[in-house]
Amino acid sequence: MLRRQAAQDYERWLAINPDARPWIRTATWQVPINWFVLVADEEREYDKGDGVGGPPVLRYRTPMVQARRRVARGLRALKEAMDEGPLIDGLVDVGRWLEEFHPRSLVELDYGGLVHALPAGALEDDHSAADVAEGIAALRRGDGEAAGRRTPGSWSGGVPCGTCGPRTDL
Repeated sequence: MLRRQAAQDYERWLAINPDARPWIRTATWQVPINWFVLVADEEREYDKGDGVGGPPVLRYRTPMVQARRRVARGLRALKEAMDEGPLIDGLVDVGRWLEEFHPRSLVELDYGGLVHALPAGALEDDHSAADVAEGIAALRRGDGEAAGRRTPGSWSGGVPCGTCGPRTDL
């Protein structure tokens, strides 16, 4: 009953606001590889929590202008190195989504509840943004084999779960 009412309310709201765009993107059980193009390893924030109830945190934050620049550079490298496909399409989609936001916004990629499902060591050792950046750099150099070794998961997949969204309140 409640779920049906929420769906009807959403449909009504969407009819009144047809140009509305989501501010937060979520993925279930993985962080899409193309989301890591937006951020750099230096922007990674990891806190293993206090062990008493304070949850661990793994997230990245970057200025919107920097995220857009990384998308453009990543797309250029991918288009020069491979045929059209899900990775390029996904990055184009993320780039279009970023265009909806103010240039002074921040983009945050947050592992969210996944931090409770992964062992602390796996979180601490996860540097997926660095791996993706190194993979793209390898593609720029024409080294597709090294690019494949440097990306977490696979070029068309992702790494376990999270949320990504611009933040204007920071």
